[in-house]
Amino acid sequence: GGEHISVPVNTLNVVKVIASFPICENTTQNDNSGKTESLIHEWIVDSSDGKPSFDVDSLVGGKSTVTSLPIPPFTLIPGSSYTIIHTVYPKGQPQYSATKKLILEASRSPLVAWIEGSNRSVAQTDPLLLSSTGSKDPDVADNTFTANPLTYSWSCTCTSCQPSS
Repeated sequence: GGEHISVPVNTLNVVKVIASFPICENTTQNDNSGKTESLIHEWIVDSSDGKPSFDVDSLVGGKSTVTSLPIPPFTLIPGSSYTIIHTVYPKGQPQYSATKKLILEASRSPLVAWIEGSNRSVAQTDPLLLSSTGSKDPDVADNTFTANPLTYSWSCTCTSCQPSS
């Protein structure tokens, strides 16, 4: 189970899970001595292929008091799903824990096809250079296509051709 949401991979995603549990109402707990203890937050992220795609500890700075999980752009793999499990409990009292599970689906962004220049007329004998360098995959950081380079296919249709005699 767990809640399912779809998120883009090319923007910052912040996962904030709100969990409630029987012993606490806020983010701190008061024991009988009047001492206030912080809540401990544990984050686990599993990908659909069973391999972790990023280090959760580095995202939360190794702190166990972080209530949000910031996932930087291009961390998630498009088309993959991730199970995020957030457990919270009062420091030193894991028996009073609450757990929330969330399924993230990393959505694919549409490719951007671009031809530089505009509609134009050229003589049959003039050279014509078309460039598609503005085309991109928005899910790839800095358009570095080392693993899966873009493939281009060109076609030309004559819209006002005169039959040659």
